[in-house]
Amino acid sequence: MRSIVGRSIVGVNIILKTMNIQEKFGLKVKQLREEKGFSIEYLANVSNVDRN
Repeated sequence: MRSIVGRSIVGVNIILKTMNIQEKFGLKVKQLREEKGFSIEYLANVSNVDRN
């Protein structure tokens, strides 16, 4: 079964309709990050994001 960030596709359209643009963006970043096998820390380091 295909999934979107650990959730089944059934009902995803309803969830996506209730999400704002920041939540949708974050979901896509998480999906791509996990596909590449990157940790949050690694992604922050290579993107020069200051966590403070």
